Amino acid sequence: MLLISDFDIEPQLLTSLISMSSAAELNAFTSDDCAPEGDAMSLCKRMRNGDISRILLVESLLSRVANPVLETLHCTQSRASAMAPVFHVPDTNAIAARVNAAQQSGPRVDLPYLSYKSAGSKSNCSKVYAASGETVSVNITVGYLKEGKPKKTILSGLTDSIRDLDTSTTVPEIRAVVVNLMRSTIDQIAANVPKFLFNFQEINLHETSNKLQVDMDGLTLDQRQPYFQPACMKEDKKTHQQKFVWPPTPFRLILIISVEEWDCYQSALEEQEHKKIPSTTWTATGVSSWNTALSETSEMSSAMFSAIVADLLGADSDARTSIKRPCSADLRFESELGVEAFKTCHPATLICSEEVMPASNSIVMKILYENKGTRMNGKVVNWERYAGVDEFEEIIIEANVHYHVVALMEFAYAYIECQKQLKGPPGLPILNLRYVEAAVFVVLSDKIKHSRSRTTGPKCTYLLEERIAILPGQDFIKYIHNSNPVPAIALDHTEYTTALFLVAVQHLQYKKTHENAYVSDFQGYGRLLSDPQIIFSTL
Repeated sequence: MLLISDFDIEPQLLTSLISMSSAAELNAFTSDDCAPEGDAMSLCKRMRNGDISRILLVESLLSRVANPVLETLHCTQSRASAMAPVFHVPDTNAIAARVNAAQQSGPRVDLPYLSYKSAGSKSNCSKVYAASGETVSVNITVGYLKEGKPKKTILSGLTDSIRDLDTSTTVPEIRAVVVNLMRSTIDQIAANVPKFLFNFQEINLHETSNKLQVDMDGLTLDQRQPYFQPACMKEDKKTHQQKFVWPPTPFRLILIISVEEWDCYQSALEEQEHKKIPSTTWTATGVSSWNTALSETSEMSSAMFSAIVADLLGADSDARTSIKRPCSADLRFESELGVEAFKTCHPATLICSEEVMPASNSIVMKILYENKGTRMNGKVVNWERYAGVDEFEEIIIEANVHYHVVALMEFAYAYIECQKQLKGPPGLPILNLRYVEAAVFVVLSDKIKHSRSRTTGPKCTYLLEERIAILPGQDFIKYIHNSNPVPAIALDHTEYTTALFLVAVQHLQYKKTHENAYVSDFQGYGRLLSDPQIIFSTL
């Protein structure tokens, strides 16, 4: 039991502490008036700093006086709350002023940082940015990039959407959600190409909302911050607080397949299409003939590549100056004859007053297309033609490849003829192979040209080729694939000798062009070849 007599207490201090009423004690901390001089608080200031026993006694006496007052105050507040449950937010500035008034000459009191007001503000901010109900809608498409073309191409039909994407998600989380949603859809593009799967690390995520072009995989974006949240927060004009506002339109995202990844897919698709070409059962006659590829009147000064090229492309060469001038003609074509990797083939008839190409009544018309979807049973499910100018450029590229392939083949035969004259006839027969005749058919637009244009752009462009007559039950032969310099047919095949001859021609072209170019992708029927490619090195 604590006795007052055990401590050395000034009588004036003891009398003041005992006689001070609870109302006066409460008023010193709650009233706007200043505390009177000579009260208990001022007496406490006059105590010696080192007298710990007196401080403990004062704290004990204050607790004995304050406890009944606090109990009475709590009971009063409980009754008042039961009658009228109204909660008033205390004024922190007033509390600080009253405490300073009670202390008089003491140091100024600052309330702690985590006051009711600051805690309430943080609570309001957390409610404003709460994830509950703050979602956005996102429309997703798929496209790809092609080499040499800066603009992306959209794959139609490959779309999906998300209706409840949380605005607090970061860029890596958005990418994971979008890729998981579109993975099966993108894999359907290469469904008919075995052993090929798109590498999703090579697929970039872009935002195209409101004409934006934001690379979400770029290094300039903070990958840790919510991506959609800043665009959805608006300031309230009355409270000046940020609040969530649903966007009027969905956000637009696009997965863009890189140039390298799309080229890998196109190569795999082309290889798969070539594998579908069955081997023919056509047998050779056993008698091979050979004729020179050059005119009898042409003089060949040298067998070197440069001299042959000068002769083939010179003004005096009968073999290379038979290019027909442009003329008007009508083109009639039928339904689809076949589907290649990037072209469709149709039987056609060319009606012209002049002979543009041999056997004009027996030709095929080829149309380039862009694969916009998948294939089913060898048929293009979703494809689209190029625009007029783009189609013209692509067809011209195909025609130029055909033109240079013919030149390389004629060079090979010219070199063989030169060696034959120097060393005599070879021990093996020289096969007389050639590529089909080809031409470019352009349909001009009948619309009025622009005032600043010299001519109108082409409406559509076709590649015309000499039709190869195939016997019933037979088909093209793939002699050499463009990815392998060895014959693509079996050793016991009847046309294996033809494949070996083309391998030798390929090797000859490679060496005589100083290892810069050679013809590849040899395929055809009988003694006609078609759809060539040129493998070359960058000079």
